[in-house]
Amino acid sequence: MSEKDNPTGGELKFIASTHPLNPERLKQIIDDHTKEKKGVTSFERRGGWSKREISKQEQLEVQSVINAAEEKLTEIGIPNTQSLVPTVEHMSFLEAEGERPIAAQTGQYNNYIKFYLPSGYPLTDSEYQATLLHEISHFVTPVVLKTTTTTSSSQDVVLETVAKGFDREPAVYTDERGIFEEGLADLFALFVLNKEDLTIPLAPESIDRTIFTMALLKEFAKRSGISPVEVFIKIFKGKVLRDYSAQKELVDIFGTNVIRGINNIDTFYGEFDDKDKTEEIAKQGGFLDEYKNLRNDLAAGRIISFPGIQGHFKGNPPHIMEELIALNLHK
Repeated sequence: MSEKDNPTGGELKFIASTHPLNPERLKQIIDDHTKEKKGVTSFERRGGWSKREISKQEQLEVQSVINAAEEKLTEIGIPNTQSLVPTVEHMSFLEAEGERPIAAQTGQYNNYIKFYLPSGYPLTDSEYQATLLHEISHFVTPVVLKTTTTTSSSQDVVLETVAKGFDREPAVYTDERGIFEEGLADLFALFVLNKEDLTIPLAPESIDRTIFTMALLKEFAKRSGISPVEVFIKIFKGKVLRDYSAQKELVDIFGTNVIRGINNIDTFYGEFDDKDKTEEIAKQGGFLDEYKNLRNDLAAGRIISFPGIQGHFKGNPPHIMEELIALNLHK
């Protein structure tokens, strides 16, 4: 399947709008956005990044990870996975000399995935594979859009992102992703790779959201009497399908105030804006101790894991955050 056959990857959904958008205009907006963002921007070029051409063998290696993700998505009951997952053609690869973090970015319309790698970095490396799977988790999650008009011209209809999966889209341009998007994406990577001896570094901007998600899901499992991995599958599947029965179950167990609080946690470059408020939400939900224990383990250099999913997470050097902020890759 080519990029032409599947131009946007994960499903695009529209809410009611007084500004209709015809299919040709939609395709033009997405194509223009892809051309602008998928290549090497002038900002990236100034930062020392250049396009990396990958070999046919490397394409096969990337495709094997995509295939593994598709198999897992099908296994947990998500339909039409072939039309959801990205192809290699959706991807672009940038590289730079020196010590650089492995980072990636999924287009806001699920229209591309861009990778940032140290020069010559092997695509068979488990950290790259985990990053790819993390982005696939974002890519297969539907984006909800509405049409609006620009302030300069009421005739120019444009797209406005409203939500992605269970996440609401903030009114600012930071494109911060919330608890369910980031935490579940990291767990999905381990879930697909399925290797007990695997340890993946958590990106600094993901740590808070990921360990919060892990603590939440473990408490959900304890109270509902099912295994943590079953809870992960239930919530992951719910956010990909935008099936709010999964959110209803969360509300039934934790209460409206806790889940409303979780859905409205604000972050800046992935870190919680108000850590005291976030801890209060975890306390109300009964998983504050677990949340703190996971944070302390990572801070002490220990690895952490999630019951029923093979593999482990570890912390990442804090200096990497500076590079990610420079690239605006907090997604």
